[in-house]
Amino acid sequence: MDNNENNSISFLKPTINSIRKSIRGIDDSYNNFWDILAELIQNSVDAINSKEEKKGNIYIEINSIKKSIQIRDDGIGIRHSEIPVLLSPFSTNKEDDADSIGEKGVGLKFVIFQSNDFLLKTKYINEDVKSVAIIKNAKNWKNNTNEEDLPLILKSTDEDFIGTDITISGIVNDKIFNMNFDTIKFILRTKTAIGNVLNIFEDNSNIKIKLKLITLNGDISEGDVPYKYWLPTESVKNSDKLNLKDYNEWLNASDRSNSDKQNKLKNKIIYKYDTINHNDVRKIKYWMCFVPKREVWNKLSINDNLLTEEIVKDEVAYAEKNLCIHQSGIYTSVKGMPTGISITPPNAGKDGYWANVFIILEDRQLNFDIGRKSINSAVKAMYQKHVKTLFNEITNKVSKYISGDPDMAVNHIWNRDNLKMDIENLPPLDTSVVNFGKLPNEQEASVVAVFYELIGANKIENLRPIITGYREKYDLYAYYKNHFIVMEFKSHLRNIIKDFDDLVKLSNEIDYIVCWDVNDDDKTELYKKGLTLETVLDSNLFDNKEEYMKETTHKLIISSTSKPIYIIDLKELLSKLNEEI
Repeated sequence: MDNNENNSISFLKPTINSIRKSIRGIDDSYNNFWDILAELIQNSVDAINSKEEKKGNIYIEINSIKKSIQIRDDGIGIRHSEIPVLLSPFSTNKEDDADSIGEKGVGLKFVIFQSNDFLLKTKYINEDVKSVAIIKNAKNWKNNTNEEDLPLILKSTDEDFIGTDITISGIVNDKIFNMNFDTIKFILRTKTAIGNVLNIFEDNSNIKIKLKLITLNGDISEGDVPYKYWLPTESVKNSDKLNLKDYNEWLNASDRSNSDKQNKLKNKIIYKYDTINHNDVRKIKYWMCFVPKREVWNKLSINDNLLTEEIVKDEVAYAEKNLCIHQSGIYTSVKGMPTGISITPPNAGKDGYWANVFIILEDRQLNFDIGRKSINSAVKAMYQKHVKTLFNEITNKVSKYISGDPDMAVNHIWNRDNLKMDIENLPPLDTSVVNFGKLPNEQEASVVAVFYELIGANKIENLRPIITGYREKYDLYAYYKNHFIVMEFKSHLRNIIKDFDDLVKLSNEIDYIVCWDVNDDDKTELYKKGLTLETVLDSNLFDNKEEYMKETTHKLIISSTSKPIYIIDLKELLSKLNEEI
């Protein structure tokens, strides 16, 4: 035998277990409860848009008893010969179609392996054969370790249908099968291709959708679903919303007083839509709105049957409704399909108002990873740059005229004597360390005043205030020794929780919180949010490697990997200073 003879060996053929590993990798790429719906609907929309007339129908049935989802379309269908290739891992029939939404070729594979009962019926538009494909036990096969193959049963049928009909049964997905009819419609219209974002800007209602829901109780709901993204203002009366363009024209028509502007904007949702021209090569459509009060999001959701007053009051039930209600945020879309991927708001001049703002961006050139988890960081930065401009435009225009509660009456009769009596009845601060007279436990401004008085009396060491309230973000910017620090003031420490939840304040940007005292109510509320509060104790035995103000009384631990926020309990600090006198 000639040892130098060249032998051609096929070494790229995958093993059964390597295919399994790849399938599990696809599974790991998805983490949204609506992913099955999104992938199947994406294929149906592409199939309809592949027809010459680009018109068609989609039927969706969700059966909570059978734990099944059926999606049927009258689109272009699938060629009989292409079915085995299309259903095999990492193959697609969309590689050269620039108009199709789906590009990855893995969505249908993800769907197949979510259950043990996959049924596909299809007829390609230019073929007579009607095909049926069946895959049994795909989920069990995925979780096994043997070398058994997974068979595909492919046959023809005389059953009369056009397009494609896919049914998967026995799905483990409690979230989908516990939703009501309107919530499912909301998911379809904000997280799948049925929520056609392009239809916001121009009429593009080429697809008709019908939805049928069978609940766990056996109740049946049926109805049409608009082929359009569900905007927060869809069901809002015209008298309750105002186009920013119309508002600008109204401003320019005449000199307007602050009172005129306030009356014009009072209790209005301000909205705007237009196109961003990025570097003259990329056009990004957007629609945005600004609500006057954050609780408006809940009112909109209640109005659209996505929430109830009882759920709003129930913290656990309310948390479970996350992603299924109207809320603030920056969301993305490609070729009309909402991706479900949101963008972190950039730092801006009035960051507290991000909780009042909703933006949807439609970008034909957007690419996202498998499973719709994230987008390229450079693209994200580009989006943040543009939305910051939009945010500043709308907040600078309207925020100062709707600050506070728009429903609040103005010009109350002010009675000095009654006010003086109320103040005199407040409990005394009772300390000789500062001149402040009354206990500041319910007044954040008084906490600030007492702290500044301590600084002025040289009772707080090595702290040099720089500026307060700069850019309306945090309360005090200062230097402690040579370190630049950011400080917040709170009457109660627990009040910081709402700021974190609303993204008004970010925990990783705050170094110190000054509050009146740290009590059991604070500790209880912080514990509910998974935050740990530690008491700072002086030690003569161990060196303290952390450098923080000696007036610090506690540490707020956000997570094991993030820096703590140091807490100064004014009540405790004053008590120590009193003892030193």
